[in-house]
Amino acid sequence: MRGLDQNRQGGPGIPGARRVRAVRPLCHRGPGGGLDGTLRGYRGADAGRVRTMDSYGLLSTGYDLVLEPLNAPLRRAAQRLCPAQPGWVVVDVGCGTGAGLAEYAAQRCTVIGLDPSPAMVSQARRRLGPDADVRRITGPTLPVEDACADLAVVSLVLHSVPRSTALELLDEVVRVLAPGGRVLVTDFGTGRLRFPRGHLTRAMTGLFEVVAGPQHARSCLDYLRSGGLPPLLAQAGLRPTATRPTAGGHVTITVAERSGRTA
Repeated sequence: MRGLDQNRQGGPGIPGARRVRAVRPLCHRGPGGGLDGTLRGYRGADAGRVRTMDSYGLLSTGYDLVLEPLNAPLRRAAQRLCPAQPGWVVVDVGCGTGAGLAEYAAQRCTVIGLDPSPAMVSQARRRLGPDADVRRITGPTLPVEDACADLAVVSLVLHSVPRSTALELLDEVVRVLAPGGRVLVTDFGTGRLRFPRGHLTRAMTGLFEVVAGPQHARSCLDYLRSGGLPPLLAQAGLRPTATRPTAGGHVTITVAERSGRTA
């Protein structure tokens, strides 16, 4: 695992340069001490046991084939709403197989990927190369330095975890934001669905939520019944600056900043 310790080159409109580094490296523990940040170091039966503990392990190899056609348009819409600038540090919370990371890296951003799934972390590293900075997380605490991210991306994560975990995660996102940093959240919307696309998309993703397991489905239902993203952002001290519904109203893309920021 490679920590981030490189000079940021300021792109157009980016004042100055900053030196950022990871100060909370993940611990690499053996099979008797918990999951490693990747499957590296596990062999044979040990690697098999790690994969059984990874709820996304079986999905990871076919994830892009099945879900990338749905996720890619959402990412494009999100990037149009909040375009990244060359030289930005982008932290992707729940980076999955790294498709979004690759797009930000192509825009000359420094990228840090975070995901709880060892299999997804491995897939993202294969996509981006051996020097990719992709780290496994085991809870809402993010292994990233304070105030280092110009952009924190949280895509289709908050609905999938208990509300208390979602709030802790957003608190961590606020911690890692650099002054003037932005949060780009894509998640299920709670507004009116447009017929037929919104209803079809809600039904399709509802099936995925059930397949993902009862806890996942319960968290999703609680997220929608509790008002979705707006109350979570408010409790975390974040203020929406731009919002766009998409997928027939089933998904909402939101750009947010710290509530106390002044123009």
